[in-house]
Amino acid sequence: MEKEGKFTKSFQDLKEYAKMYSDVFRLTLVEKSSKLLSLIIIIFVVLLLTVITLFFCSLALMYKLADIWHSQALGALGMAGIYLILIGVIYIFREKIFINPLIRQFSQILFDVDEPEEEEIKEDLTNPCEYDS
Repeated sequence: MEKEGKFTKSFQDLKEYAKMYSDVFRLTLVEKSSKLLSLIIIIFVVLLLTVITLFFCSLALMYKLADIWHSQALGALGMAGIYLILIGVIYIFREKIFINPLIRQFSQILFDVDEPEEEEIKEDLTNPCEYDS
């Protein structure tokens, strides 16, 4: 009879543990998804504002180039050339500019990875690896 009571208590403890584990899992899921969603919204808003600003700056520069070169067609072509150069530079440095920072942000949110502190990075660079000898 006493063993049956211990078994029932152990089973109740196991059920309670499973419920707590599922609660922690759901809370973690809500936390990470809300952080991820907020990051996506921030990126979207910043990107939208950047595009609007770039559009108006492009128009102003195009009209200035047209005024300098006395031709609106040449001003538009000059602006197109500037955009082609900008696209080339962004394509060449796409990993440093976009891919690596996004992967870092997503991994920090999803896997709770902390960024190394600046002192840790400097220490790693100044001290050679102990395993090399």
